Amino acid sequence: MIIFFDGPDQSKKSSLAHSISVSLEIPIWQRGPYLPHHHGKGLHDEDAIYYIVDELRTIELFKKIGENVIVDRHPMVSDMVYRRIEGKTSPFENVPARVDSQEFVVLCHNGAMEPLTVETYKRVLSKRGLEYIVVDTSDAVRAFEFLLGKIEQVIR
Repeated sequence: MIIFFDGPDQSKKSSLAHSISVSLEIPIWQRGPYLPHHHGKGLHDEDAIYYIVDELRTIELFKKIGENVIVDRHPMVSDMVYRRIEGKTSPFENVPARVDSQEFVVLCHNGAMEPLTVETYKRVLSKRGLEYIVVDTSDAVRAFEFLLGKIEQVIR
């Protein structure tokens, strides 16, 4: 099972992913130095596309070997969300969605996050056919305890 922790910047997704990784002894895949587009200092679109496709291939390899792995951000979902927020179209918008029982997304947010961002994430995740849960991370301990139980169920 590939468990993606996704959500806006500063939503505690990396901290929660690390804590869950340690508690459940699930490795975290450390992604490369991809710079997101949304702050205007990212890669050129063409380079970003190749980088994201390469990440997706690596994720497919994890599925083939059957390991549980935690990944901080789903590369395709993040690209689609941030481009939509910028009023742009992701090159992945027209990639056919497929339900994948080996992928699960934890959508992290804190109470101060823009509702538009949460709704954009939900629309993209639904469009991609990805199973997900939404976790309010404003109380990190409560979020951790909830996720620990939920992820234990998912990986069984």
